[in-house]
Amino acid sequence: ALQRVLERHPRAVPRVATTLPARCVHEDHDWPGAVISLSERGCLLRAARQPAGREAVRVYFPLPETGLLEVTARPLYRRGAHLGLAFEELPDLARDAIGRYVERTLVT
Repeated sequence: ALQRVLERHPRAVPRVATTLPARCVHEDHDWPGAVISLSERGCLLRAARQPAGREAVRVYFPLPETGLLEVTARPLYRRGAHLGLAFEELPDLARDAIGRYVERTLVT
């Protein structure tokens, strides 16, 4: 509700700006990055390296009070060092943890 009031074009699912360290894995390559925007459906990742094409990547990032999450995500778009990712088959535990984190971040 808060984002619907504050944003000119709110998204279907609430999202928050954040800075969470991340590690990405694609095939036999891995590299560091940072989750800079997060929702239950996906995230915006900042990383110096990005996978080629639209193949899914595994992303690991910690959430306060939850610990390390592992998600599989598919690239939707690229803008410079930023990669928009949509989560695939997010387990209920991860979805709930992300939802709680987003909600807590919005109200604080």
